[in-house]
Amino acid sequence: MSNHTSLVSIITPTYNRAHLIGETLDSVLAQTYQNWECIVVDDGSTDNTEEVIAEYIAKDTRFQYHHRPKDRLQGGNSARNFGFAVSTGDYIIFLDSDDILHNQCLGNRVTRFQEHPKYSFLIFNMGIYEDGRYVEHAATPTTDKRDALKAFLSQNYPWTITGPIWKRTFLDNGLNFDERLLRYQDVDFHIKALLSPGVNYKTMPITDCYYRKNEESQKKYAHADFKKDVVQSYYYLLCNLMDAAPPSEVLAVARELKYGFYKVISKFADLGNQNTIAETHSLLDRALHFSGQEKLYYGMLRMLAVYYKNKKGYYVLRKPIANYFENPLQSSSQ
Repeated sequence: MSNHTSLVSIITPTYNRAHLIGETLDSVLAQTYQNWECIVVDDGSTDNTEEVIAEYIAKDTRFQYHHRPKDRLQGGNSARNFGFAVSTGDYIIFLDSDDILHNQCLGNRVTRFQEHPKYSFLIFNMGIYEDGRYVEHAATPTTDKRDALKAFLSQNYPWTITGPIWKRTFLDNGLNFDERLLRYQDVDFHIKALLSPGVNYKTMPITDCYYRKNEESQKKYAHADFKKDVVQSYYYLLCNLMDAAPPSEVLAVARELKYGFYKVISKFADLGNQNTIAETHSLLDRALHFSGQEKLYYGMLRMLAVYYKNKKGYYVLRKPIANYFENPLQSSSQ
């Protein structure tokens, strides 16, 4: 495939983002690389998203607009899977409907894939777009698969959904998004990618896309329904991990799994999700065997998170619980 003939499929799920998606699609239109298709899949919007997308289709037929089929579960993962099914590109980028691409993004990524054709996917840095300002991201994700897996499981995410560009033939091997997950969608997807047989990837120290940070996206964390979705999705994520990884691999990331679990409790425990938290603890305990001290921390966190929330709506991990996990993690990374 040459640089000029490789088609890039940009898959964008959306839900009630009529006020934001135009800026995202403008960044696609601005690409210096021309051989792309942008597939927008609506997850059931009730605003004027369809009208906005119709204007872009009228400008450029490389845009497509689809509704998520009614026989699929609601959520961004169903939209992404459907978008991939109808796409035809040699390379795939999953672009959220409020993210922004640098105008050199596609051309740069295709060029890098031509230079490194053996890789399953390439990862680029993602900066922040806030109040009209673009902030570069200096840290390059790790190239070590075990370190990347540990980072995802301890919820120190090394990359997000728009950062990678995927070789279609790699995704065609059965890698897809778990449509049960309403949260941790890209985390679960990237963990499964890291555990795929024969996977290899390369990171690039280049920022070419931007995550939109705004107050609206932060308010959701205090809502009970959001917390319920987070905890349920986290349970499914761990079930997927246990199914995909051999026991030895799970034990190798035991500390990160425990630490990530306690972070979920400290932020998202609520009276409405206690049963799911207990199921998650049992799942992990069977695989990892929590110590007596760790079980004590687990009980303390569940109580404190429910009854002693801070102004943001959650109880933050505090000493000595945080130190019990963070200190060994820091020392092991040095």
